[in-house]
Amino acid sequence: MQNFRTKSIVEAGILAGAFGGACMALAANLGAFYLESDFWGPMKNVSAVFLGEGAQQGSLAVILVGVATHFLFSIIWGVIFSFITKRVTSSSSEVVAGILFGGAVWAFMTYLFLPVVSPEVIVTREGMEGWWFGYHMVFGFGLGITAPLKRSLERDIAPSQRVAH
Repeated sequence: MQNFRTKSIVEAGILAGAFGGACMALAANLGAFYLESDFWGPMKNVSAVFLGEGAQQGSLAVILVGVATHFLFSIIWGVIFSFITKRVTSSSSEVVAGILFGGAVWAFMTYLFLPVVSPEVIVTREGMEGWWFGYHMVFGFGLGITAPLKRSLERDIAPSQRVAH
């Protein structure tokens, strides 16, 4: 039973992270479009984690690296969120927790991770601090609304009725 529960938490986290990441990516790309900037600029900035300053070249490969990196981190954060909130039973509490978690992710990425791993990203988003924070709130909201849906589905299916993967 414990393995089923852990697997369910991980699956919920993967789903929540992917959905939250998709919401954030969509918001960031639409925000870039609204600001009359490069629509794919946010994904190019993400790819700078691995590609450095070369990320601004703008090829399809650079954009795909950015998308893959963004979703990798989104899913990792989603799984962490799912374990942290595994005992939360209220959907509204989970949404609030998701938004707060999005803020924590923003703080971690802004002040700890990116300055060490990829300072190029910080430079390319100067003047975008409010947008950057808002995108993380969107990510957290996506986490918060998805995880309870996944867990409620898991509760409805008894472990003996689940199809083995």
